[in-house]
Amino acid sequence: EIQLGDWSSDVCSSDLKRFYDNLNNKESGLTSTEAFCLDAIYILNRPTITELAKFLKISNSNVAYRIMNLINKGYVKKIQSQFDKREYYLLTTNKYDKYYGIDNELLESVTSKLEMKLTREEIKKLDQSLRSVMEELEEENNI
Repeated sequence: EIQLGDWSSDVCSSDLKRFYDNLNNKESGLTSTEAFCLDAIYILNRPTITELAKFLKISNSNVAYRIMNLINKGYVKKIQSQFDKREYYLLTTNKYDKYYGIDNELLESVTSKLEMKLTREEIKKLDQSLRSVMEELEEENNI
């Protein structure tokens, strides 16, 4: 019999393994630090270098160095502020979206397969259960 803790641990371990396997893939050309910076830029939604540095708790010069590497690799672009020409906002590019789209495609594939295998009632129960998990995770993160 599967315990909920076993299932969640297996899912998280699988996701982490796939994440690091993808990082080691030569196609991406990303280090784990660069991937972390990319995720932070995406989550913060158009941060400045200063905002990203504060979030990552590293120096502005370190962030600037990382950003230049990501720009050169085509994952990030800088957009100049219309109000303060000294300020730039960081955005992820389509290359980032494509790189991370692998997970979206996988999720869509799994969802489609589950919709074919499960009854409407089973899908409804699964949806309720997953929503409960997400609510618990959000509550834990807000504490």
